[in-house]
Amino acid sequence: MTKNDLIENVSCSADEVNEIIMAISEDGSELRHLDDVLKANKEIVLAAVRQDGTALQYADDKMK
Repeated sequence: MTKNDLIENVSCSADEVNEIIMAISEDGSELRHLDDVLKANKEIVLAAVRQDGTALQYADDKMK
C-alpha cells in the first residue's frame, strides 16, 4: 500500500489508520489531502500536528 493509497482510503481498518499515522508523522502537512472523515480522527490529527503545528489548519473544525 502506497502513501497515496492511504490518503485516498476513507474506510480504514485499525491497521490502515496506524499506517496513515506513520505516514502523517513524516509529513504533517499531508493532512490536507486526507478525506474529511480522516481529518476528524483525533489520532491522525495529533500525529500531523506533532510533526507540523501548522497542519492544524487542515483538521476538521471539531478538532481545533
